[in-house]
Amino acid sequence: MRLAGWTLVINVGLFIFNLFPIPPLDGSKVLAGLLPDRYIHIMDFISQYSFVFFIALLVFGGRFISYPILLIINGLSDLVGFNIWWALMGM
Repeated sequence: MRLAGWTLVINVGLFIFNLFPIPPLDGSKVLAGLLPDRYIHIMDFISQYSFVFFIALLVFGGRFISYPILLIINGLSDLVGFNIWWALMGM
């Protein structure tokens, strides 16, 4: 049960991380599809400096990713009817 819980947390974290609008990640494709053509210069700027943004997200990303992960895991806990965090800790 602990392995399944940690697998869930890691997968939700990767899901959130992949949605950031930095060009190597899928979030940039979503953003490019939603932006009007007149704002395409923003995507060009982000693409040009994507390596710097990507490294900064890797270094400081825990602060930005942890809160959405907690919200999703707590929502899933309510949905399935038991506390996933207890399963992670072996209680």
